[in-house]
Formats: sequence, C-alpha cells, structure tokens
Amino acid sequence: MLRSLRHTARMTLEELAEASGVSVRGLGNMERGSSRGPQRRTVDALADALRLDPEQRSSLQRLADAGRARASAPAPPFMLRTVPDFTGRDREMGTLERLLTPVPDQDREPRVRTAVLFGPGGEGKTTLAAEVARRLAERFPDGCVCVQLHGMSDAPLPVAEALVLLLSALGHAPGDIPADVRTREALYRAALSGRKMLVILDDAADEAQARPLLPDPGGSYALVTSRRPLAGLEGVHRVRLGEMSEQESATMLERIVGEDRTEGHDEAVGRLTQLCGRLPLCLRIVGNRLSSRPSWTPARLAEQLTDDRSRLSGLVAGDLAVRNVLSLSYGQLDEPGRMLLRRLTLAPGRQTGTELAAVLTGTPVTDTGETLESLVDMGLLEGCSVSGRYGFHDLVHLLARERLTQEEPTEVVDAVRSRMADWLLRSAAVAGRFFAPSDAPEPWTGETPPFAPDTDTEAEAWLTAERTHWAGVLPVMAAAGRHRHILTTAQLLSPFAERRPAWPEWQVLFEHGAHAAAVLGDGVARAGQLDRLAWTRAVAAGDRPARSQETQRHVEGTESSWDTTRLPSSSVSGRG
Repeated sequence: MLRSLRHTARMTLEELAEASGVSVRGLGNMERGSSRGPQRRTVDALADALRLDPEQRSSLQRLADAGRARASAPAPPFMLRTVPDFTGRDREMGTLERLLTPVPDQDREPRVRTAVLFGPGGEGKTTLAAEVARRLAERFPDGCVCVQLHGMSDAPLPVAEALVLLLSALGHAPGDIPADVRTREALYRAALSGRKMLVILDDAADEAQARPLLPDPGGSYALVTSRRPLAGLEGVHRVRLGEMSEQESATMLERIVGEDRTEGHDEAVGRLTQLCGRLPLCLRIVGNRLSSRPSWTPARLAEQLTDDRSRLSGLVAGDLAVRNVLSLSYGQLDEPGRMLLRRLTLAPGRQTGTELAAVLTGTPVTDTGETLESLVDMGLLEGCSVSGRYGFHDLVHLLARERLTQEEPTEVVDAVRSRMADWLLRSAAVAGRFFAPSDAPEPWTGETPPFAPDTDTEAEAWLTAERTHWAGVLPVMAAAGRHRHILTTAQLLSPFAERRPAWPEWQVLFEHGAHAAAVLGDGVARAGQLDRLAWTRAVAAGDRPARSQETQRHVEGTESSWDTTRLPSSSVSGRG
C-alpha cells in the first residue's frame, strides 16, 4: 500500500525519505513487507509527507498495526477435517507436495505459489487438500488457514465475508477489520507478508471469487479447490483430480469396511467399484452402508445397485448422497448446458461428437462446441482433444437421464430422438455412398442436413467413430416404420463392410436390413441382406464366409440385384 501511495504522490524513495525523515532502507523494507510495522509517529510522518486524507491515513495505520501484531499472533488452527482412512492419490499428492514446498534459498524460490486442484464433484478434492496440509504442516511454521467458499451452492461466500474469516483466523479482532473491501484485502495481504503459511481456498466458484484471496508473492502459498479449472487465474499450477484406479478403489473400500468384510469377496468388491464409477464419494457411501449393516455382504449391496434406474437412490448413507453432489454441478449450468447434458443421454453410445450434439439441441455446431467445453470445465463430461469427442461418467449419465425424464415433455424427447436417428442413419448412408457402386440407391432427404464428408477417408473416419450411434438407432427407425431408409442404408454400407469385416455392428445392420426388406415385400433385397448377415456371422465365428441354406433358397429363386452380386468373393462362392 505504501508503494502505491508513493506512486500516487509521484515521489521517489529518496524524496519520501527526505520529506518524512525515514531512511530509504526503512522505506524499502516497509514496501517489501519485511518490516514488522512502523510505530505511530513514523506513520504520521509518512502520512504528512504523502499528504494523505483521513481515510488513507487510517488505512495506513491499520496496516502498520497488523505488521506489529504478526510477531505475537499465534499460528491459526487448521480447519479442514482429515480422514484416518485416506487412500491413494499418490501421483496428485506428490505433485502438490512439490508445488507447495517452500524453498529456503530466496533467490531460487519458485515464482508460482498457487496450485489449483480441480475436478468433478465427489472426487475428494477437499479431502486431498486436508491431507496435503497435514503432511506439509512442518514446512509452514506460521500455520495453515482455510476458508470454505461454497462455490457450488446457491449463495457462494462473498469476497468481503471471506476476507473477514481469513483476517479473523490471522488474529484480527472483528472491530479492527475495516468495512471497505479493498482495505480489507490490503490488510489481509499485509497480515500474510513475511509469513510462511498455507492458505486453502476450498470450493471456489470462479476466478473472481478466488483472485482477491490469493497471497502476494512472498512466504505464503495457496491451494485452491474448485470444480472448474479456473483458467482465468494467472501464474498458477493446475492439478486435475479424476477417478481413482481400480486398485485404489478396492483398497479404499477395504480400509472403510475392514479386511475381514472384504476378504474372499474380490469379485463383488470389484463390481462395487465399477458401479461407483471409482468415485471416492460413492465409495465412501458404499463403505459406510456396509459398515452400518454387519450382516450384508459386498455381493448383496452390489446386487441392489445393479439397476441403473434406482442406483442413485441407493447411493445414500446418512447425509451423504451422490445425487446431491452431482445436482450441485448441474444447478450451476445455464439452460443450454443443462439441455445438452440431458439430451446427450439419448445417444446410443457414451462418446459423442460435436455434430451429433448439435443435432440433439438444434443449435449451431460452434455454439454447441462451446457448451460442450463448459460441461468439461464443470467436470460433467470428459473431453478428448485428439478425437474431439466427449464422454460421460456413468453416474453423471444416470443423473442426466433422470433430469431428461423429469424436465422435458415426452413428445419433445420423442421428437429429438427421431431427429437424431434420422440424421445418424442418413449420414451413414451418405458416407456409405463413397464405397457403393454407381447404381446403388441414393440417400433420402431430411429435415437436418447430414454429415457430408468430402473424401472417402473422411467418410470412413466418420463411420468408424459413430458406428455405435448409427447402429444403435436402427431399432428406433424400425419402430417408426422407416424400413425403406434402413434398407437403403444397409445396401449402401454393404461394400464398406469388406473394409471392417469384424465390426459387430454389421450383424445388427443386416438383421434390420433383412427385416426391412421383408416388410417391404422385396425378396431380392431380403436375399442380399440375409447373405450379408450369414457372411458377418461367419466372420465373427472365424469360419470361411459362405451363404446359409436359407439364403441359398432365396437366391436360387430370384434374379440377382446389385447388392447380391457385389459381395466379397468368399461370400458368393456357395452359388452353383
């Protein structure tokens, strides 16, 4: 603050020293925060020299008082609760210990003193932060101070109130804390100056809430936890906290429940960790439920949690509930984010591209991409920068599907599902056209423009990435009576099947293609589809592909069409 006031007065250190009677060295120590705090007569001399108004004079005096109080103030207590059965997280723990360890040699101290620990709700960020503080306690002789920012609640803690809590923990009486937020911030930084402390800001909502609470470069370090990466914060290290490994998850359950309850139940314990998605909060709940019911086996609880429709309701232990934690993140989204998260559950697969997501919401691809990234930032989706695809955590998928049922009318959901199915199958047909002969049927037109590749390489890449989706909507199209579209797609993709013969999706496609041809009364097309189906089944069985007897009977009684003559040579070898 003194430096800022001096610059405002347009004075050099030498000029202020001459005007106030304070040495240049003494002024430098005050500005760097290495002074314990000047006496009142020194403050008065500085205020007179700087021509401060009454409010500025009072603020400067309070900062000086804070500096003198530091030496006698006791180290504040640590306020986060550690757990005796803390398990795993060795990699993240090692990273945080390295980032938050003070370096004795001042010339070599790292410039970055803040770590942001971010990740989805329920991953154990607060628990890990508490464990870090416990292990590093000896490295911070002036103690650790923590404030819970309630970033995911409906009412995050205002910065002004957070500063009151921090200043109180640092030894300031409530009556000595100024009303002005900026003055509070300056007093807080002055109180930290020269100390070696660890400041933990737990559950930050955003950068605006966390930034004013970060210590100045000096002796103190900060650890911020948040569901967001807080990308706007400058000069920080970021550590992402994801799901635990299978071994860590099993060990955590064993430590909560007791080895005597898990010994000999490896398969059931493994099943429980899968049902929990290796989410620490979920594992804690499952462990607590088993601990409170001595007669239950891991297998019994796993059986109860198997049904996707009721799993979230079963993941409750006292006041711990997975649904509540996930709902906090959901509640922080804007309506486009909530709608996209809900509708992504309509896709047959768990990995979704931006184009399909845009079809589900009816929004431009660019806008959809931004919304997808916001869901990644909130820890509700996993994003892959290489493939450009986005995936669900199992428990988030359950919550989003639940919200879809609760918040969107059935007729809207049905319309979106129909639009998605038509787009996927039509896009597959368009991509298949690159590999089909010239006399193959043309794809149909529809409401939403299909994915339109420019080359066969792009077409093959799309068919590969989206095969779970386009094969997964075949039952939807069949139920809607879109048999001609199913048959057209099967015929157009038939030649492409030779490139990827082992795909299990071919059996699904040609089964639906044969059924569609039968409904349409097209015996020739049905024979071709049955032939392809026999071929794919033979490939799956590892046998030499050949026609089934049923297909042979159909082929012998009909003229060949393009899709029965343009088959892999091994497939037609059974004809006489």
